[in-house]
Amino acid sequence: MVIPLSNTEPGDTVRIVFLSNEGPMAGRLRDLGFTPGATVSCVLQGRKKNIAAYLVRNAVIALREGDSRLIMAEPVEDSARRQAESEPWPESGALPQDPALPEGEILPESSALSESGARL
Repeated sequence: MVIPLSNTEPGDTVRIVFLSNEGPMAGRLRDLGFTPGATVSCVLQGRKKNIAAYLVRNAVIALREGDSRLIMAEPVEDSARRQAESEPWPESGALPQDPALPEGEILPESSALSESGARL
């Protein structure tokens, strides 16, 4: 199913199929990375949905609704999202164990970070 990029919501990932206009704006969109076959994720949307930010080719680009309407795309199945949605949250409410740490091990204090991100 092909939809305009403007119909995506934050968290949606799509693959561009074609640009519906060949005018100067279509050329600018292609220059920014909105080319057929490119994978695009909607990362942010304005309250009135008149502007949105998209992750395309490792850059976040903001587009007006009228410009994003020119980009036609198809939804992409996100296997990681499907897997996360299928795994129930532990009933205890505890966070899952980090697989990099042995069971029950706690990070040493030297690896703790302050609120500013600096090592303590």
